[in-house]
Amino acid sequence: MKGVERRRRPGAAATVLLASGWLLAAPAAFAAGDLGATIRHGVGWMGSLLRRAPDAPSVSPPPPAVPAGMAPIAGGRFRMGDAFGEGGADEGPLRERVVAGFYMDLTEVTLARWQQVSAWGEARGYDLVFSGAAGVATNHPVHYVSWYDCVKWCNARSEMEGLAPCYTVGGEPYRSGESAPVCDGAADGYRLPTEAEWEYAARGGAAGRRFPWDGADDIGPDRANYRGGALGYDRGGRDGYHPRYEGGAMPFTSPVAAFPANGYGLYDMAGNVWEWCWDWYDAAAYASAENLPQGPSFGTLRVLRGGSWYDRADRCRVAGRNSLTPRGSGSDLGFRTVRALPRPAAGGAGE
Repeated sequence: MKGVERRRRPGAAATVLLASGWLLAAPAAFAAGDLGATIRHGVGWMGSLLRRAPDAPSVSPPPPAVPAGMAPIAGGRFRMGDAFGEGGADEGPLRERVVAGFYMDLTEVTLARWQQVSAWGEARGYDLVFSGAAGVATNHPVHYVSWYDCVKWCNARSEMEGLAPCYTVGGEPYRSGESAPVCDGAADGYRLPTEAEWEYAARGGAAGRRFPWDGADDIGPDRANYRGGALGYDRGGRDGYHPRYEGGAMPFTSPVAAFPANGYGLYDMAGNVWEWCWDWYDAAAYASAENLPQGPSFGTLRVLRGGSWYDRADRCRVAGRNSLTPRGSGSDLGFRTVRALPRPAAGGAGE
């Protein structure tokens, strides 16, 4: 162990400055050459007395790796709701909301990913086998999943990847039945986005827009999978389902990421399938200026966002809201997940 011994007064502990910038402080017995006393003292002093030299340069830890298939969404403030005054009464008034940073899936959960996690979970006590989940193809979004199904699936994926499940019932991970679980938003596992997180992410950093992309407030079949109709901001020029995916038996979903992403790199934030959110639905949610990170504390319906292949353009606006009983499902209902950003370590570098 190479180093340079620093000067010391008689009887004081010796300190050795290592090339790594750490000070190794040895007991006085070692400094005096008393090998027996040093052995009796034990080698524990090496770890307990290791400290960084005050004049050594601090080294910042590398940034955490972004989970595969997700995008980091920096937290911030935004105006939530309908900026055009054209939506339902439940989309206003406009309210400023504060959202902490999080990771979000780039795409809606595909049938392939659903099947992978469900197979793992079913072998370990999850009751996802009865969900009725389906999909047009493995690279299409899974559909026919209830809110309960999605929440349990999030826990299964968390456990499969060695992460802490977010949802608990009676202090245990939520794995079966139909319950209203507690959500630990600080856990590092997967969960559904809150309604505020969903809209914040859907806007892609563009304030006051009608749809998830910046630079335009209209929609067309080159941007999303939805049902065309006679709306001024629908430039599709036809009444009916998407011409590329219509045909055969319903549903007419599209492969995930078949259309351009928004400013955060997220695909299909308008159309394809509705996406479940964590929140209980409250038609008067925007009446209060209070910022509720996880939404109302009770209710009978859960929130859906984003519109679908079955819906007209007005239902695909970023401010558009929908709701359904948590046991409901359909060929136009799916989801995507989020995860919490890592918390910064206590103290600064070198502490």
